Amino acid sequence: MSAQTSTPKLTGQFSKALVYAELKHHNQVRKGGDIPYIGHLLAVAGLVINDGGSETQAIAALLHDAVEDQGGPQTLQEIRANFGEDVARIVDECSDADEEPKPPWLDRKRNYINHLADVGDDTLLVSVADKLDNACGRCCATTTPMGHHFGSASTGRTRKTTSGTTASCWRRIAAAGVPAGWSTNSAAWLES
Repeated sequence: MSAQTSTPKLTGQFSKALVYAELKHHNQVRKGGDIPYIGHLLAVAGLVINDGGSETQAIAALLHDAVEDQGGPQTLQEIRANFGEDVARIVDECSDADEEPKPPWLDRKRNYINHLADVGDDTLLVSVADKLDNACGRCCATTTPMGHHFGSASTGRTRKTTSGTTASCWRRIAAAGVPAGWSTNSAAWLES
């Protein structure tokens, strides 16, 4: 049996955010496939939680793509009204564009990276978790179905990866250059 606590870090607000995120992204799938987008949001929230992030950060992790993918400024207002100013600020700071049509990809990414110098560690943890999950989804692949990694029957799904471990993904991110100022606990993984 796993350990129990009488003071859980996650409250009903996290549950509410989980439902909100699923509803906002219900019809969205990951690029290049049919995997429900909520899987990415859960992975990012999991990374934040496992790194000791707060409930506010975990909620923001679930909602980090809602503004740019599902409604722009109106969605940000909904997030502020339902989850508070701190969650809304982190989500806003994790968004690279909230207008349609979106500016060119390279311009958006350059502006986003430059703007990270002006955000707090609470936002950086969510941003790093997002980038880590995106990188692992792209760099940690094999053409072997996931079920084979765990000794079960094939699921029929494959991951396009080459390295296979979170630490390897961190090393790839580090090799690409992590901006100065990213000082979350996750940075310790870069050394492994």
